[in-house]
Amino acid sequence: MKRRFPLVTVALLAFGAALAAGCGGDSAPTPTPKGVPEDVPDLKIGDDSSPSEPAPSEPAPEPAPNEPAPAEPAPAEPAPSAPAPAGGQSSAGEPADAGFGHLKLVIRTDKAVAPANIKTSGPDCGELKIKEEVVVVNPKGNGLANVACWLDEDAPKIHPSYMGDKDKKVFLNNIKCRFEPHVSAMWTEQTLEIGNADAFGHNSKIDSFENESHNPIIPPGQTYEAKFANPETLPVSCNIHAWMKAYVVVQPHPLTGISAVDGALIIKNVPSGKQKFRMWHETGFPGEVKVNGKAAKWKKGRFELTIPDGGTLEVNIEIPADSLK
Repeated sequence: MKRRFPLVTVALLAFGAALAAGCGGDSAPTPTPKGVPEDVPDLKIGDDSSPSEPAPSEPAPEPAPNEPAPAEPAPAEPAPSAPAPAGGQSSAGEPADAGFGHLKLVIRTDKAVAPANIKTSGPDCGELKIKEEVVVVNPKGNGLANVACWLDEDAPKIHPSYMGDKDKKVFLNNIKCRFEPHVSAMWTEQTLEIGNADAFGHNSKIDSFENESHNPIIPPGQTYEAKFANPETLPVSCNIHAWMKAYVVVQPHPLTGISAVDGALIIKNVPSGKQKFRMWHETGFPGEVKVNGKAAKWKKGRFELTIPDGGTLEVNIEIPADSLK
């Protein structure tokens, strides 16, 4: 005879089997919800490494119909370069005309010279760090700046390219308690204009033996003009600030050059053939020098060179540093 179990007993047995399977027993994996990828890592709350959902990118706006594309901006125009000073200080790269030639000098010292500091004073200039400018030697190559060289002739043939310089003013500025440039050149046909870029007054005293002397007080932002009819190297100073000095080399023609910071000096369109030149430095006229490596003696800075017709003559000149005193 078969034994029958009450329905309540069967239900209790089934419920106990289900509990046993859910507490440590093997169970089937929970199905992944629809729409969630199965390879999403198990993330912990507060884990900074959890990736955030990227913000949906907005579609780029479509251009309006028949709207022209924006024009590309025009390239910026380069700033105008300052005109070359009188004396042909621009590049001598272009060939000279027939009957003329270019002269390029590179003037160096035989050793380096460290610039000294100038002791300034007063409420306007006391905080400025100004270097002595009597002897300015470039530490790279010992180039000597502020050397003047000119054609030693009163009435040479002048190339037409210089005719426009007659109306160009030679500018000498008072700026940061010094004169800029320290040495400049001008033709007797030109006008010297002295400015003042400082916020206080300067006087610019010009002592002359061959021309009229000047000693104007120039207020801030103002200028003063002067002309000189006779050739002369003019010293310029400021009585208010005693260390301020400059020189203006006046010649009866435009064929004068001033050496730059690298010692290079260029005089363009010199009449070709054998010519006489003269060289000057604030410390005096060079005497014992080396020309292209060979020793030479000049009398009061005078020497001769042959200018090639239509070409450029390049000459290296070495001046002993100890002679610049």
